[in-house]
Amino acid sequence: MSGGGGSRRRWWAVRVVVPDRLADELAGSITGGALGIEVEVDGPGRAIFSVYLETEADARVAAERVRRVLGALLGPEDPPGVPVVETVEDDRWVERYQERLRPLPLGTRFVVLPPDAEDPPEAGRIAIRMVPGRAFGTGEHATTRQCADLLEKRVSPGSLWIDVGTGSGILAIVAARCGARRVIAVDVDPEAIVVAREWIVRNGVAAAVDLRASGIGPLSGTAADGVVVNVSGAYLEGDAAALAGMLKVGGALVASGFPTGELGDVSSALQAAGFRETTRTETEGWACLEMLMERGTPWGE
Repeated sequence: MSGGGGSRRRWWAVRVVVPDRLADELAGSITGGALGIEVEVDGPGRAIFSVYLETEADARVAAERVRRVLGALLGPEDPPGVPVVETVEDDRWVERYQERLRPLPLGTRFVVLPPDAEDPPEAGRIAIRMVPGRAFGTGEHATTRQCADLLEKRVSPGSLWIDVGTGSGILAIVAARCGARRVIAVDVDPEAIVVAREWIVRNGVAAAVDLRASGIGPLSGTAADGVVVNVSGAYLEGDAAALAGMLKVGGALVASGFPTGELGDVSSALQAAGFRETTRTETEGWACLEMLMERGTPWGE
């Protein structure tokens, strides 16, 4: 904070220039403490990625996280991304950011609204209360929208679902609101679990959602009615058999998080693990699959 009467509040920002193709994935990795994220065009194929935070300590933590994530995402041909921590001397930045937030329709049943917004402007839609920004994975990305669409069609009342890589918890919330009796939501990132817990409680589904900071190993043999995974193509290919081992025969897998160019490889790997493809969608260059478990497959086979 800056001192003295009438002085402006000091916010903090982490900025880095990145290949524009990585902006969404980088935004999805920022799970804790972010007030908002902005992505601005900075020439052909480049973007300025900015994440805003309340304290310098939060900004330093976010900068380190950005540095680690970029280290995993950048290819050998990409220039190194160096996050810079800056102050933002603007006592109305948060207010202006909040003013720009708009209701975000999700599927046919839901709308994502800021926590303090009025009831949904569109009659019949159910409000999911979150900050509608990519920092929290709240439905702006095509893969989240695709998964939500399929969950609406597939989740039946009283069913058991598993949300792998829950992030903000939004897909677990959707599954619970669609009638799932229980949703086991797992994520290996403890920061994501903290964020997800806040939104799950705020949206009144804490009794139905079992949050766990873990991978999927302990869930082998669960015999779930459905699993939703919005992570990556590499994950789906590498853990296809493990995902199969969590489902009952006839159970559904809703899988996204990968570009359309990986559709063939992902589908083939899942089919080899015992799944049958029933639906595929493509939106804004991103793909989503619905697969049904056709045979019992020993986990890890």
